[in-house]
Amino acid sequence: MRRILIPSALLSVVLTSYAQFTAGDLAVIHVGDGTTTLSGLGNNVAVDEYSALGTFVQSIAIPQTGPTPFSMTGNATAEGALSLSQDGGSLTFAGYQSARLSSGTLAGSTAAAVPRAIGQVTASGSFSMPVVSTTAFSANSFRSAVTDGANNYWGSGVGQGVTYLGNSAAAATIETAQTTLRVMNIVNGNLFFTTASAVFQISGEPQSGTSTPTAVISTGGSSYDFAFNAGMTLAYVADDRTFATGGGIQRWNWNGTAWVLSYTLNAGGTGGGARGLAVDFSGLSPIVYATTTETANNRLVRIIDTGAASAETDLALAGATRAFRGLEFTPLAVPEPSSFALFALGLVGYLAARRRKN
Repeated sequence: MRRILIPSALLSVVLTSYAQFTAGDLAVIHVGDGTTTLSGLGNNVAVDEYSALGTFVQSIAIPQTGPTPFSMTGNATAEGALSLSQDGGSLTFAGYQSARLSSGTLAGSTAAAVPRAIGQVTASGSFSMPVVSTTAFSANSFRSAVTDGANNYWGSGVGQGVTYLGNSAAAATIETAQTTLRVMNIVNGNLFFTTASAVFQISGEPQSGTSTPTAVISTGGSSYDFAFNAGMTLAYVADDRTFATGGGIQRWNWNGTAWVLSYTLNAGGTGGGARGLAVDFSGLSPIVYATTTETANNRLVRIIDTGAASAETDLALAGATRAFRGLEFTPLAVPEPSSFALFALGLVGYLAARRRKN
């Protein structure tokens, strides 16, 4: 049997679009530059990449100046959530299309003066703002954003509920029963979000109309990010209260009828609470990663969940006058259909040329 060798130049049509991020690493939002005070005036944003063992890999800086600046509120602990797209190909986060203000606050400004924006970073490390709105979440905090990877975007924050933002400035509020939201994710084709005291689900991914959210897990605490396993039988919820008052990383198990709190993991440090969360469910013992609740110079931690007494390991510190916020696993490259088509066309031509020579 003859082996057919495909030239590397032909393969590069697909490979050049593959991830700059390393698969299985962690991506974490950090705000602050280490010098400027974290405040409502707005701070710069970056997406940092760390290995699963805490080795720093790179930092993708989001421009805070120029024609399309992007900022987040530096001292708002509920801003900065990070979500992985439904297709796994990009990260999304909510913020403001604005440089640092000289007065006032980002969240307190009208959307006409300070547009609300969704930031997106692809697997190749490319940043864009697919949504900039001059009406959504006006004079309120814009906290979280998700996408299905097919140019549909949803946002949440304060005062407006879950809002479908498409990929334009138009906004359609699809949920108004809860109007102070923290973190959103898409789970098994459904929109999920947290309030301070519960994890809610909206059936499907609606783009219009009014949906009624269902409380899936009533945590009764101060809930932030969350993660479910593929079978929806195990969930973790980050809670930013102190460990002594119920905060940390709550483990919930489905007993066939209801979600039951099994125990809470201590994220360590002075309080033991957590806000950002990512969980590796692939092994016998889930590996839980979280960002902690210190005001600045907080921590990225790892806990191998073998039971209630599982100890945390510090992986990284945010640094002085900086803070870690949202946390996710790194996105994977999702090649465009045109890349496959171009590759296939080139391959057909290459094989035809070889036949003519033989």
